[in-house]
Amino acid sequence: MIISSHPFRSLLLAAAVTALAGCSSDPTTDLADYAKQVKNQQRSDIEPLPEFKPYESFTYAATDLRDPFTVPAFSHQQAAVASNKPVSSGIKPDFERPTEPLEEFPLDSLRMVGRYRRLDRTPGLDRNQ
Repeated sequence: MIISSHPFRSLLLAAAVTALAGCSSDPTTDLADYAKQVKNQQRSDIEPLPEFKPYESFTYAATDLRDPFTVPAFSHQQAAVASNKPVSSGIKPDFERPTEPLEEFPLDSLRMVGRYRRLDRTPGLDRNQ
């Protein structure tokens, strides 16, 4: 019970142990050495950035041409409208061709319910009401 009888001695002993523990070498020195070793092994083979072509601006010079987003007004259509003649596009149905099976039904009675793909064909699945 020597330590308990002298509180000053026990306090002095604890301070000495703490001081000696604090004076020991840094526990992370081996980690720092390993990090230096890994950094020295790495190569920095970074390719340089490619040369970019400078941007060439384009000036739209077709402002005097027809706007592609408006309905064209052709001269022969204007003449036909002015003379009250029906305008014909020249495309007419061929009534001499054989009819397809679905042409037997009126369009408003058919509903598309899905589709499936078979090889290179994609026919629709229709239901007659």
